[in-house]
Amino acid sequence: MTEGATLLGRSGIDALFTDCIRRQADGSSARPLPVVVLFGKRGSGKTWTLKYLEGRCKGSDAIPYVSVDRVTRPDSSVWQLSCEIADSFHAKKWLGFGRLNFPRVTLARLAAQHKNLPENLDPESAREELRKQLRIQFKHHLDPAIDLVTNLLPALSTPQWIISTIVSSIRLIARSNRAVERLYQRGLQWYGVQFGNSETSGLSVLVELNRRFQSNNQSEFAASMLLEAFLDDLADVFTRRRDFNCAILLDNCDDPGGTGFLNLLAERRSCRPERDQLVVVAASRTRLDLIDFDRSWVFPWEPDRFGAPRKPNSQQAN
Repeated sequence: MTEGATLLGRSGIDALFTDCIRRQADGSSARPLPVVVLFGKRGSGKTWTLKYLEGRCKGSDAIPYVSVDRVTRPDSSVWQLSCEIADSFHAKKWLGFGRLNFPRVTLARLAAQHKNLPENLDPESAREELRKQLRIQFKHHLDPAIDLVTNLLPALSTPQWIISTIVSSIRLIARSNRAVERLYQRGLQWYGVQFGNSETSGLSVLVELNRRFQSNNQSEFAASMLLEAFLDDLADVFTRRRDFNCAILLDNCDDPGGTGFLNLLAERRSCRPERDQLVVVAASRTRLDLIDFDRSWVFPWEPDRFGAPRKPNSQQAN
């Protein structure tokens, strides 16, 4: 993309992005945030605009952002794209935020990847099988602690029987169902409340997620649950005062995974009473197959009732 590449309305997009990425003076967000989609043929300046917005984000470590070019992974699904976005947000320590953590997303991924939950297992056996998988992951978290004990304490002349007792205690904790459920307690409770009922445990919901994911190749049900987890994990980050929202810059989203992500985000937003903290700018060479495209989206090339071009503003959701 050359330096002179232009895009009709780029200054308006820049102004819209600036207005939406900055939160109110008290650190709150008083409006729904938009999904902006740039349409245009190759060379029209879409990628240039995304790079410009990325450069603005890079100029301030206080704006958590993710930039994804779908052309490098066109076959990845909505689930995989959501995981990639969460991982990218988590990979860096952001000024004023620290590292963004996604415990609900992590729990969903751990449950989904387990391949030993056959359909003929009764509910309790399926839950126990999933607990076992979580214990394995829990043990991986404790391995560094065991290494520290076995390598550091001998250097401090600690008696071997004390070292053995500490290591045995750590390993005993790793085999405990109670320890696993305490570690994942918040996430398990959330899944039970969000997707179950008064008689459904979080583990039961995750068993259902696993079966849908494994039997239907990353089904829309599983992707929807993952995105809901992502949005609530992100909301936890904003329980403290923040100066900026988060940004997702998504290029070449013409494929089913990119379009599916935008559709799913719009759908989840319509169902959520809370406003999320994401400003999304996407680009596509083709007119995307977006839900209610002709009714729910604002087109700047169409005139308003006074004959003037309509310009999307920060008071509109997309």
